[in-house]
Amino acid sequence: MTSQLIPVFNGSISNQAALLCNARNLHAFLGVGKRFASWITERIAEYGFVENQDYMIASQIREAKGRGGHNRKEYHLTLDTAKELAMVERNEKGRQIRRYFIECEKKLRNIQPVQAEPQPQFTAEEIILLCYMQLWMEKAQDLSKHLYPIMKELNSSYTNKLYDIAFETIYIVTKNRDALLREVTRLDMSSSVIQRAMPMLKSLRARQFEF
Repeated sequence: MTSQLIPVFNGSISNQAALLCNARNLHAFLGVGKRFASWITERIAEYGFVENQDYMIASQIREAKGRGGHNRKEYHLTLDTAKELAMVERNEKGRQIRRYFIECEKKLRNIQPVQAEPQPQFTAEEIILLCYMQLWMEKAQDLSKHLYPIMKELNSSYTNKLYDIAFETIYIVTKNRDALLREVTRLDMSSSVIQRAMPMLKSLRARQFEF
């Protein structure tokens, strides 16, 4: 890669990761015959660059100068913005720094780690066991629906518990079943674990899914 012409560093604009450079360094490299503050503000206005999208004002430093002082703004540019500023100078320095920025971007792409494929949280056997548990929960729910009115008539102490199982868990049971059967569709249907569980899976979702 080309030796470093000006520093390029990792940063963020509007919470998005980006490669950035300091506009003051770019100005110095290009050898622009104009004061930095005038050059950068004119270019921003001329080309419609947007703050916190194409560049950001990184700092405002109070510099001592005699008794008084003045504020010095630091502009951090995205490399796309820096390439455009370099291009409009229409000189060899501009072409050189533009090629340099392109090389920086290529290098970043080459060193970015390959994202590993996410590993499943549960094995096929664990998902099937959860499906068996789900089926027995639904059977317990059905049984509780039948027993509840009888226990209520008898004024049994189990009445409230049966009501909870029969009716208060309907939403939870339904959502759990949907989630489990969705996970089942991602498994290898030809595996012995799935094949042995087919009767249970058919019972669990007979009205919604054909296995």
